[in-house]
Amino acid sequence: MCSTADLDLRLITQCEPLWKQFRHMGRVHENYLSTLTFGQVKFDTLGGSYDGKASKLDLNDYFERLEKCHCDIFANIRFDQVVSWFGDDVRPIIHLSRWRMKRCIMVSSFYIGGL
Repeated sequence: MCSTADLDLRLITQCEPLWKQFRHMGRVHENYLSTLTFGQVKFDTLGGSYDGKASKLDLNDYFERLEKCHCDIFANIRFDQVVSWFGDDVRPIIHLSRWRMKRCIMVSSFYIGGL
């Protein structure tokens, strides 16, 4: 089981503790969901809804809320919907492909020590 001490772990000194890495992944997810809702890409931390600390319970609740929001938004995506990706209007499938690619690059870089 994951403990608070585990969540406070820094894999390398240049990285934030694990709980902040999880919070960051959630905030990026929130940004992409917001884009699908409002049609405009905006990456920032201002809209982040996680206000807890290194808490397994709080992080789990946060990700459960995100999953519910994700399911609700995806259930209502229209075929003709577009998202403005920094001035480039694209369909949600392209928007989400870019999200997946960015996430894969971030995770790969993290594991090989690039970040």
